[in-house]
Amino acid sequence: MEEKKDSRKKRKANNHAQILTPPSSPVPGPLIHVPDPTPQVGLHNTRRKKRRIAKCYRDNMKLKDQLEAARRLNQKLYVRLSRQRKNSPLMKCPDTPRTKTNKLLRNWNTENRKMKGSRRNRRKMKNKAKKNSYVSTFVE
Repeated sequence: MEEKKDSRKKRKANNHAQILTPPSSPVPGPLIHVPDPTPQVGLHNTRRKKRRIAKCYRDNMKLKDQLEAARRLNQKLYVRLSRQRKNSPLMKCPDTPRTKTNKLLRNWNTENRKMKGSRRNRRKMKNKAKKNSYVSTFVE
């Protein structure tokens, strides 16, 4: 048991000694000049980066040209379709009752809406009609 206590004390003492001692200075020797990395390395990286950016720019320009061509084709086909629809025999025929109703219902709203006060308005109209009919029976 005493050996363990002694070894603990030694370890603590060593730790304290390491903390308290300043770091050793380097051994003086002849100064060796280490050259900086050559600018060619940095220049090479810069050139590589510029090449990558230029390639991305060229790719973007190609994609923009393809997109513009696709838009022009889309517009051309849309105009062609609208002309065909306009000149189709279905458009030249006279309106049938079914086409008339379809044209009327094309922009029709299918939502059910409750009008505010619609019952009240109907009651008022009914009462007016009753009054008018009542008055007309006496006037005759």
